[in-house]
Amino acid sequence: MASINVNGLEVYYTEQGSGDETMVFGHGLLMDTSMWDAVAPQFANQYRVICFDFRGQGKTADPGQGYDIDTLVKDVSAFIQAISTKPVHYVGLSMGGMVGLPMAARHPDLLRSLVLLDTSAQAEP
Repeated sequence: MASINVNGLEVYYTEQGSGDETMVFGHGLLMDTSMWDAVAPQFANQYRVICFDFRGQGKTADPGQGYDIDTLVKDVSAFIQAISTKPVHYVGLSMGGMVGLPMAARHPDLLRSLVLLDTSAQAEP
């Protein structure tokens, strides 16, 4: 369990495994890294697996603002750059997927692959 400062925000994350490639898991709205507790270990024998908490959720700091998708994309892009020198496999569920889509469009150099689970290309009302 660790945290790293990105965009002036302390972002909490967990790390397991030590493979050459990194998988980054982005959770759904109002969730945290624990939603990946049963999934992440399944990949840890082959990948470096990182699960993080979005701003204001779980153990990541709550700055009181910046919960829009554009800000979250900036957070996650900066997070990936801080934790890896190579493109990562990004797995996003629900809100995590809503962040993954524009991140792939704006920062394709950061991603080796994109996995979207139960998500949408359009924000919910």
